[in-house]
Amino acid sequence: MLKKIFTPEEFAQRIRNVTTDLLGVAADLVESLPSRPDLAREIAALGINPKLLERLEKLGLKTLHPDLVLATSPGAIRLGDCVPSEQSLLLKNGAEVLEGDGVRNIPINEMTAAQANQYFINGHTRTLAQQRSWLANKSRRTVPTDNSVNYSIHRDCVVIKKAGRFSKKLILQWLTEMS
Repeated sequence: MLKKIFTPEEFAQRIRNVTTDLLGVAADLVESLPSRPDLAREIAALGINPKLLERLEKLGLKTLHPDLVLATSPGAIRLGDCVPSEQSLLLKNGAEVLEGDGVRNIPINEMTAAQANQYFINGHTRTLAQQRSWLANKSRRTVPTDNSVNYSIHRDCVVIKKAGRFSKKLILQWLTEMS
């Protein structure tokens, strides 16, 4: 039997219907919670993800943009902790993230975990200056790796077992060991 092939318009309408249903569920959940404080726990016991319930509650309270309810990217998850006006603005315009010597505008749903950590802090966003400072502090906290397990010396050869950064001092040490 041939299944129906949906048009893009039909898919768009179905997605809009799901969004409308989610908004209704969220409003009903928020309305029901004052009289049934254990309701979220009871629903979770039926197999519904508690994080989804939290998001639905925030949606019902109008503190979460509808586009973020089902979003799973690191950027979208962190954006959900921001105020609604900031959520709308960043979903529309993306985030300015400092990378190397420049600035990239990255759509929220395309942010990596590292970019989200750099850009968001405690329900707020970092300015470019704050990102620069955060990156500088992060690089100071980075512990140098011990490269001694990444290489071995055999007669007049250095065998590198794992890619890594090797300092001038270490290379000079190798030459001394080979002499």
